[in-house]
Amino acid sequence: MVTNVSFGVLGPVEAWAGDRRLRLGPPQQRTVLAAILLNEGLVASVGHLVEALWGEEPPAGAVKTVRTYVSRIRAVLEPAGAQIESESGGYQLRVPPDRFDLARFRELTAGLSAPGPAGDRAQRARQALQTFRGEPLAGLSGEWAQAQRSRLSYLRAAVIEAQFAAELEAGRHTEVIAELPRAIQEFPFRERLRELHILALYQAGLRAEAFVTHRAVLKLLSEELGVEPMPALRDLHRRMVEGDPTLAPPERSPVVVPRQPGVMPRQPEVMPRQPEVAPREILPEISLRPPPRVTEFIGREAVVAELTGLLRDPGRPVLIGIDGLAGIGKTALAVHVSTLVRDAFPDGVFMIDLGGAGGLPVEPAAVLRHLMSRFGISESAIPPDLSCRSQLWRNLLSQRRVLLVLDAAADSSQLAPLIPETPGSAMIVTNWYRHRDVPGVRWTTLGGLGHDDAWRLLERSVDPARLRRDPEPVNRLIELASGHPVPLRVVANHLLAHPQATMAEAEHHIRDEYSSLIIAHLDSLDARWRDRRPYWKLEPDAQRALRLLAGLNVIDMSSGLAAHVLEIPQDRARQILARLADFHLVEAGGADRYGFSPFTRAAARRWSLESDSPAARDTVRRRGAEYVARNGSLFA
Repeated sequence: MVTNVSFGVLGPVEAWAGDRRLRLGPPQQRTVLAAILLNEGLVASVGHLVEALWGEEPPAGAVKTVRTYVSRIRAVLEPAGAQIESESGGYQLRVPPDRFDLARFRELTAGLSAPGPAGDRAQRARQALQTFRGEPLAGLSGEWAQAQRSRLSYLRAAVIEAQFAAELEAGRHTEVIAELPRAIQEFPFRERLRELHILALYQAGLRAEAFVTHRAVLKLLSEELGVEPMPALRDLHRRMVEGDPTLAPPERSPVVVPRQPGVMPRQPEVMPRQPEVAPREILPEISLRPPPRVTEFIGREAVVAELTGLLRDPGRPVLIGIDGLAGIGKTALAVHVSTLVRDAFPDGVFMIDLGGAGGLPVEPAAVLRHLMSRFGISESAIPPDLSCRSQLWRNLLSQRRVLLVLDAAADSSQLAPLIPETPGSAMIVTNWYRHRDVPGVRWTTLGGLGHDDAWRLLERSVDPARLRRDPEPVNRLIELASGHPVPLRVVANHLLAHPQATMAEAEHHIRDEYSSLIIAHLDSLDARWRDRRPYWKLEPDAQRALRLLAGLNVIDMSSGLAAHVLEIPQDRARQILARLADFHLVEAGGADRYGFSPFTRAAARRWSLESDSPAARDTVRRRGAEYVARNGSLFA
């Protein structure tokens, strides 16, 4: 147990005994300490430490080397009062939350989505961001360190967005205008930051500049990235055009900047960098406006008819879930359906981003507070307890007809308190995977567009005459895209960028460069896919399986093949493949048969390039060939 030692990983890996920095040794030794610390009080196995240092190819004597590093770290920490304990094949270091910068960060961000004054939430976000002293795990190299850096930097970016949102809610648009561009420079493809910047300009009275900035963002997304803006950005533009009075800046809250307690002592020569951006606001801000109308919604006629029919049934509360791969069109479908049935819900149709796609999901208590305020319940009459608040909400619904569109629900705990229990009201939920523990939800899995609808999507951007002049290459490209809107947009963007190319030439180039085109697209989409992709929700071994299995040059695969190439038990391989199928990252094609769409294969290969060594990828391909040679089939 630690007594007087503070630890930091949100910057260089450091330990302090009072005001004295401890000498932790060379980078590999500090990697071992970081891996133990990032287990946050749990036992870090020796195997985990070996993998953190050397990945898939540890040298001979790796275990002995790890034990030597631990012994040396102990020699530094124990005289200062910190004890690394040996526990069941691993090591454990229990650090009080006030002496570990990551624990302090989690503590400060834990309540950011809870009800409360915006100024207080902004202050907590600022305090949380000040626990970062620079790039996480600075000075450490290797795949494990880079993966942890990406994870921790992502958490920081989410809190930056949270702070700016809270600052705007507190009426501090002038400060946001001054500081937010630096955050955008650091995270150029996070649409939430762009949205907050536009709103700040609008609230400051710089309306022309707000519209110019919005146009520039659309150009960036369309021309450079080939994507359309998220619904929130489209909705903000519509509200600005309409002069929506709810966009007016709130009354300004005073800024309170307390002295920071600081987990680590401030030593300029050792902890040189505070975050450039004093992040702002919160978890996804809650908007209770009706969903924006979808222009030129394409296809899905059967599912649209089914869902609108269910929602118009007055005899029972209707709970609809839409699941499917990120980018497949779940939100667009939910919005389109909700606009078609607005007349059936005279008391309101409200779309709420629950933020499960981002790092900081909105708490149901905060959603209920906003909903009840909308229906005239005073702040003082809203119960503080979640269960009482939920019951009051259901009492309100008993006399009303309301439709909630809940986008990107992180887990069932967000949904349960919001579910209507009386006839007349309804709820639509979107997510990558089904919340099976929420009873009564009728789930619809959304797949790719049909062939004719994919044609229509391409024709919306590309001259139809050009496409139909030589239709066979177009048909093959649609098949390559598996009807997924994102790669179809990649195809359209390529055709627009090469207007003189024949369709056969375009097909040849797109096929040759398909993976790199998708990867370039994902570099932009990663602002969304870092928020939205189910990949981050997977267990580490399932993430690894997804990445490496995508490197196999096979159409379909079995659990036997997966078990052999990954060197894991077949039962675990079955579990992983089923989990990937639940998340729509692979497609289940029958008994013990799974496959990748070309799009998800390209995406997973991109993630493998980020995380896996060339040797690991080569090993998987070699073992795949061995499996087929030995069994004569992929499905033995």
